[in-house]
Amino acid sequence: LFENPLGKLAMDSVAALPVYRAKDGNDTKANDTTFAAVDERFAADRWVVIFPEGHSHSEPSLQKVKTGAARMTLAAEAERNFEMGLRILPVGLVYEDKERFRSRVSVVAGPPIDVAEFREMYQSDDWEAAKALTSRIGASIADVMLEADTSEVWEGFMAVARWTSPEAVADVAACERRAKRLAEAYESLDTEDAEAFAEEARHFVQMLAAIGVDNPFDLERPAPPTLMRVARNAAWYAFLGPIAVLGLLLNAVPYYGIAPLAAKVAGEDTDIISSVKALAGLLFYPLTWLIEAALTTWWFNAWVGLLVLALGPLTGIAA
Repeated sequence: LFENPLGKLAMDSVAALPVYRAKDGNDTKANDTTFAAVDERFAADRWVVIFPEGHSHSEPSLQKVKTGAARMTLAAEAERNFEMGLRILPVGLVYEDKERFRSRVSVVAGPPIDVAEFREMYQSDDWEAAKALTSRIGASIADVMLEADTSEVWEGFMAVARWTSPEAVADVAACERRAKRLAEAYESLDTEDAEAFAEEARHFVQMLAAIGVDNPFDLERPAPPTLMRVARNAAWYAFLGPIAVLGLLLNAVPYYGIAPLAAKVAGEDTDIISSVKALAGLLFYPLTWLIEAALTTWWFNAWVGLLVLALGPLTGIAA
């Protein structure tokens, strides 16, 4: 992402720093520059966000936490006699649909970890201190995120949470909290009961899929809408409808073209599909508007071309 102009533009827009990994064929000594930049940000009392597993993935449980976060914070504190007051805030992320760009996400923060607690250990053995802090970081993140043995079980907890709570349907954070309680209860079962329960749940989900039902508790017919609600919605759609149709015409090519392109580029790495969609959108939407503006300028005149250039993004939002 840092080596191509479009990716670098996106990375620079959020003040991102590169990490050089041996598995990518990079010289890890280049990370000294990144560590120095992180130290400068700590000294300036700024936040640094790091994903400590070291890579993106779609596994249903936390992967091995790397020592980078611990080493950077401990080194910064040691440089200043452990008087900075650095703290590490563990954060758990659960995406409603990570392959869909702009889907909802639950963000749960746990109690902060005071780096100064590891001062004595660091002064006697800096590597042992880094390992101990890394272990603490991993345990703290695990406490604030939903984990399961398999993706199927993980998705099952989320589905049952939505089925059994209207709040969980409306709020992905509430869904995760409920799913976490289900996971904790599931863990308390012995192995035989857990396997039998999982098998029953699997059959139930297959049965629902066969009859086209997402949520078994939605089978009851809802109350009819009020006249006022119908009138309000009709007025809103009457106003936005023509604008949205124009937006569909002006933006259909990038909108429908980016999804299959992103899936092809990502391949088996489905966890990066949304990132590819975002980066592709930065390129293909403006390019589409420019081409449409150029064509209308050629067919009509420059004023029509400028109008189309302005209408592309505006009507796209309406659509």
